[in-house]
Amino acid sequence: MKFFELENLSQGARIAFARKFKGLTQDEVSDKLGLTGESKRRTMARYERGDRNPKEDRLLEIANILNVNVNCIKNTTLIITKILFTLYYG
Repeated sequence: MKFFELENLSQGARIAFARKFKGLTQDEVSDKLGLTGESKRRTMARYERGDRNPKEDRLLEIANILNVNVNCIKNTTLIITKILFTLYYG
């Protein structure tokens, strides 16, 4: 994925990008969120597909797990630069 393509990603796609960049699976993030049972992987998949938007507190938890500023997940403009630097240098 080229850098300029990141600006057009949805919130869910930015979550997936950050998760993959950190080398985590949906299950690993789900475990860290305390999700269990059948909904475990399904919840993260829905967030990443954009079928479901996490509430603000859950979004903050996801950002903390992925070690990015929550605004990097929420916004699509120049904030993308921050997500890359946070992930790479963070």
